[in-house]
Amino acid sequence: GYNAYVNGFGITGNNTSLSTANYYAIAIANGDTAMFTNGTCTFLNPAGITGNNLAAVSSDLLNDSIAAAQNIMVANGATLYVRVYMWRKNAAASSSQFTISDFTVSGTTSKASSAPPTTSTTNATIPAGSYTFNGSAYSNTGTYTVHLTNAAGADSAAVLKLTINSGLSNCIFVSYNNISYFNSAIIRDTVRNSKGADSIYNVIVIVINPTVVGNIITPKLIPVPNAVVTLRGNSSITNTVNGNYNFSCLTPGSNDTIKVAKNNDVTKANGVTALDIALLQSHILGKTLFTNPYKIIAADVNGDKKVTTLDIVYMKRLILGIDTTFTINATGEKRLWAFVDSSYTFSDQANPFPYKDSIMYNGLNVGHNNQTFIGLKLGDVNWDWNPAVAKPAFSSANPIELSYDAIKTIKGNTIAIPIRISNFKEIAGMQFTINFDAEKLQWNGINNNILNIDLGTNHASEGKLTFLWNDANNNYKTLDDESVIMELVFDKTGLDNFTPLTLDGSITTVEAFDKDYQFRNVVMNAKVNPSLLGEQWVVSPNPATKGIIKVQMQTNESKSIVFRLTDNTGRVVLEQKKACINGHNSFDLLESKSLPAGVYYLHAEGIEGNYVKSIIIQ
Repeated sequence: GYNAYVNGFGITGNNTSLSTANYYAIAIANGDTAMFTNGTCTFLNPAGITGNNLAAVSSDLLNDSIAAAQNIMVANGATLYVRVYMWRKNAAASSSQFTISDFTVSGTTSKASSAPPTTSTTNATIPAGSYTFNGSAYSNTGTYTVHLTNAAGADSAAVLKLTINSGLSNCIFVSYNNISYFNSAIIRDTVRNSKGADSIYNVIVIVINPTVVGNIITPKLIPVPNAVVTLRGNSSITNTVNGNYNFSCLTPGSNDTIKVAKNNDVTKANGVTALDIALLQSHILGKTLFTNPYKIIAADVNGDKKVTTLDIVYMKRLILGIDTTFTINATGEKRLWAFVDSSYTFSDQANPFPYKDSIMYNGLNVGHNNQTFIGLKLGDVNWDWNPAVAKPAFSSANPIELSYDAIKTIKGNTIAIPIRISNFKEIAGMQFTINFDAEKLQWNGINNNILNIDLGTNHASEGKLTFLWNDANNNYKTLDDESVIMELVFDKTGLDNFTPLTLDGSITTVEAFDKDYQFRNVVMNAKVNPSLLGEQWVVSPNPATKGIIKVQMQTNESKSIVFRLTDNTGRVVLEQKKACINGHNSFDLLESKSLPAGVYYLHAEGIEGNYVKSIIIQ
């Protein structure tokens, strides 16, 4: 019928001699031993996670006590489980060099009451230091509970929820009864009057700590992540926020300005695609005008307060990966987003420039909520920017198919791969990235580009080419299936077969759309196996050095090859026959020290494919 209140523990050792440091820690589980294994038990020692060194004098284990200031209530009928953990530091083992001969629990008991328990909660926020609660000082953010006995004899749990916020260090506050008030409040208090009775009175606390709170969202109400919001005035504060911001404890009476910027998108062209270019073209040509001022602001990517074909040029450069940001020509400012005060009313929605891109406060003495900015991804005029960088919903039927079924040798090690297209019916735009084997191929150029596709080569050294096409007149096109739309030209850097070309959105995202602005997918189909190409051979090094011409050759069968070296008049100056095996061959060919320096032509009779190579003899 009693409650127990444990305030400490005592440990008595058996005077075992110590040869190395020994440690212990005490943990409790109030009512459930599972708390020891699921991580919810309480270590009473503040250093219990790492253990406390047991007191030792003359290498003997003596008495020790711990947590004498605890106030753990064990309710009537409940069980308090206690574990003592012991280990040796140097051995990092659970076996200890000592044993505990006595373990004591100190505390008090009180008659359990049939009255219901009560709970009171105190919420306190301080900028620094400690907070005194029921006679104890607390200096860390957390929730603290002290069990007392209420007037009815039942348990009374006094709970302190303490927040230590260093951001309040500049705030004005009023201290009353050791409590700091950072906001205005009415406090109800009691004092003893002259007659000895309680007298209740109200204390009115007035504190002016101006706060500005707001949101940063897109026109579709999506929070904008990683926006940089800056307040300038009596103080200069810059925070990176995700969808909302809060400037608290500002100087009363100050003049402040808030602006937002963002140029840190991981996927730079997220939301900016060939479809946006088509829509912008339609606006410029007067076909379908933008009627929303936010779309016009988003279209002005170079910040010259007008929408022109120059904005399209910069959008293309961003999509192709040539540029990683937009630049305001007049100021040089780099940006990917523009921001507008949501409360601003446009006098002319068809010409929203200049617009209000900041919020100003003169003589700030009160708090301001819902101070919202509208974030506009520059170039994204159909508002499909997505923080998850999701791909558009493609039609699964009849994707546009790029393919190649042949590889042409132009000259020497230079090859051309004709790219064919199918299912290109009433298409208004497309974009994609083509990958090639950068270890075996080096980008050379593009031929026969019948659609005038825009090309980005900034990532060619990585084996990536970016492509973007929109009709210059904002029309749609239809091509016959298997039409060749371009030839990709490469220089081969070795004999080994290169991997097939592939298509993805690793730099420029994959997207196409038809005349009704319905999305279509774009795929690549390699219909030729590079291993089935003609036999290959190279002369390396070229120019030939030390009088030796070195040849590497890949043949499809065992056979003999006759090499003839001719000068620029066609005269045969050297001839040699070599036996080749099926596969890779490497050998030195022809003594060239006696030949005059100059340009020669090496003929390989009996090899499939290109059989003449130009070489230089020094």
